[in-house]
Amino acid sequence: MGGGAPSMVHTITSTNIPLGAATFDQIWQAPADTFFQYVPQVLGLYEYECTPHAVSYGMIGTFNVIDGTTNVNNYSSEETNLIIYPNPSPNILNIDGLYSETEYKIYNLIGSLIISGKTNKAIDISNLIGGNYIIEMLGEKPRVMKFIKE
Repeated sequence: MGGGAPSMVHTITSTNIPLGAATFDQIWQAPADTFFQYVPQVLGLYEYECTPHAVSYGMIGTFNVIDGTTNVNNYSSEETNLIIYPNPSPNILNIDGLYSETEYKIYNLIGSLIISGKTNKAIDISNLIGGNYIIEMLGEKPRVMKFIKE
């Protein structure tokens, strides 16, 4: 008999979305599928549920898409050979390619500044809530990258 984690089929379904928005009904199988992405194109409040847990565990949720601009500066695509890892990361985000202490800023996906500081090798992200973030590395060759906090 084979070992490993048990598998379970889940469905993430939009239950109430803004007028004109695309619905979503994504089937994925845990533990193999661990990621689902939906890119909203319409502003407003979105409601969704996870089946089979919506009723028994209350796995329902909302997110609000607002109109706004980000605080993240745009830079040229000049390569700086900067690498962040692991990505996704649970606690520490390592940075290779820095030659001196460099200022950084971490933003959420709506452009709000969450953390800033200086580093030359690693950033403690253990206090961040799980999700997607943008890191802006300042210095001689600024760079903007995305990372995921587990």
